Amino acid sequence: MLMLEQISQRTNNESSILLLDQYRSHMTMKVKKYAKSKNIKLIYIPVGMTSIYQPLDTTINGILKTKMIKSYSSFAVENNDNNYSYAKCLTDLMINIKEIKKGTIMRSFDCLNRSKNNNVS
Repeated sequence: MLMLEQISQRTNNESSILLLDQYRSHMTMKVKKYAKSKNIKLIYIPVGMTSIYQPLDTTINGILKTKMIKSYSSFAVENNDNNYSYAKCLTDLMINIKEIKKGTIMRSFDCLNRSKNNNVS
């Protein structure tokens, strides 16, 4: 429910969409009703299909994983103690996320056209 509330606040209750896997807690009537009250349409990705229909899985996660490996490798070379802290990891993550181009993020949602064409919801 916290995620739905955050989406609602960011969108000022304007119509929005949330992609979810089919984890049981995501599909309860309580979640569905709350989402509807916040003007959020829930789209459930078929089991085993997130690698095809989830925008983060189809594009962004691979880019981010490559960037994070590069960040860690650079840190390890420059720091003999190899103490890559949680705080350093989060800092690198935020820097790397910001480096992903808007067009790349928008193209990652092309997978939703596949889901629409295949009647996924």
